[in-house]
Amino acid sequence: HAILDLKGYAGEGEFVETYPFVPYQFRLMQNVLAEIRKHGNSGKHLSGGERFMLSGFQEAAQAIQNKDEYALVPFYLFYDTLHTFLDSSIRHVIDRCQDAADHHDGIEQYDVNILKLLYLVRYVDDIKANVDNISILMAEDIRTDKISTRLEIQQSLDRLVSQNYVSRAGDTYTFLTDDEQDIAREIRNTPVDSAIITKAISDIIFGKLFVSKKFRYGKYDFPYDERIDETVIGQLTGSIALHFITVASEIYTMDDSVFRMKSATDNEVIIVLAESQPYFKELEDAMKMRRYVKSKNVTQLPEMIQTIIRARQNQASAHEKRAEELISAAIVAGRIYVAGDKLMMKVSSVKDCVERAMSVLVESVYTKLGYIRKNYDSDADLLQILNGSRQMALAGTESPNAEASKELLQYLEIQKERQLPTSMGDLQKRYQAIPYGWREIDIAAIVAELIAAQKLVLKYGGVIISPSDKKIIDYLRKKTEIDKAIIA
Repeated sequence: HAILDLKGYAGEGEFVETYPFVPYQFRLMQNVLAEIRKHGNSGKHLSGGERFMLSGFQEAAQAIQNKDEYALVPFYLFYDTLHTFLDSSIRHVIDRCQDAADHHDGIEQYDVNILKLLYLVRYVDDIKANVDNISILMAEDIRTDKISTRLEIQQSLDRLVSQNYVSRAGDTYTFLTDDEQDIAREIRNTPVDSAIITKAISDIIFGKLFVSKKFRYGKYDFPYDERIDETVIGQLTGSIALHFITVASEIYTMDDSVFRMKSATDNEVIIVLAESQPYFKELEDAMKMRRYVKSKNVTQLPEMIQTIIRARQNQASAHEKRAEELISAAIVAGRIYVAGDKLMMKVSSVKDCVERAMSVLVESVYTKLGYIRKNYDSDADLLQILNGSRQMALAGTESPNAEASKELLQYLEIQKERQLPTSMGDLQKRYQAIPYGWREIDIAAIVAELIAAQKLVLKYGGVIISPSDKKIIDYLRKKTEIDKAIIA
């Protein structure tokens, strides 16, 4: 059936007819009774008849008879009508909570009322027991201040969770039976190493939120190292790095100057996740549940317990999904350091945040990337250069990559003075690295231009190779050949 609408009064007429009740309470109460009967939490006498509904509403109204004309009936009051019909295992949970409240043992009276409410709506799928809905269902006065009520409810739920009466999955809270409480207690006591949680965070960041292994900058693809809390994830691949710092890191609380310096010396983007998002706790809860389930031979357990454990596995998935949302928010709201600076930028997504920061990094690290003004795409382009059809110098115009050519010729001059032979492989290594970052094909194109202009020669096996030699492209580009091709 359709989602129950927790709406107020449609108008004056409805208010007059139903006050001090709210219209949704009539339908909700029918659903509650039907679900409690279905889930076997009731003694024999709980019939869904109108007589029970009448007595329920009558007793709830009597409970607020001494209040003023602004009073409303909060939904938890219906529990008191029901409780004599309920299974003793349910009553026992509420009574134990009441006892804790009476003795001020980590629980307050308001918490007991919320626990009663959570029991009533526990099996009603239409109602998600989140803070918003609970605050509507707990309303006991027309003048209620929504903000302070929400805060009060959140604090109450936190106490109920910490005292093991209630479990939380994402933003939804669930009443726990005795068996469920035992399992919840065992899960809470299951140890999980923080390194495993950090690994899970890195799986979410690099496996779901920002998955590309190379950073695309115009025509360029820069491989980068993935780091989290000063640990490298996977293999070292690049000269630059993307480094996330979580709350678990020893340097998390260091001040700006440390991160500024580190970002400059290590050529990395550092993103310090915002503290405001409780992603670590969400993943810790999920890991504890998964680890607990692994430690049990579930199929050998009673059916009832198996059902509880299955529900816990679903809860672990909810925690993981929520953690992903929180990590994403923590990155977007995080502090970003690049090239010795703290970046101040408004971003809307993890992708946007990382790409903008990485662009700044590339520009600050690869300072001579701009020497390449024209990019090439294929061997056919190189053949055209070598055949002279792209040789600008002949037409008296300068090559678009003249700055890069000049840089390369100067280097070869120095090598010559030192009497050091330079292979095509040496040039590829040098000019793909910092501060150049040039693409392999563009480096080959610059050398091809200089060969065509007769400013350089390529020797292979001691023999000068003619620009028209059909193997020259291999000597300029093929990994197995470039170290044997000498440029002079």
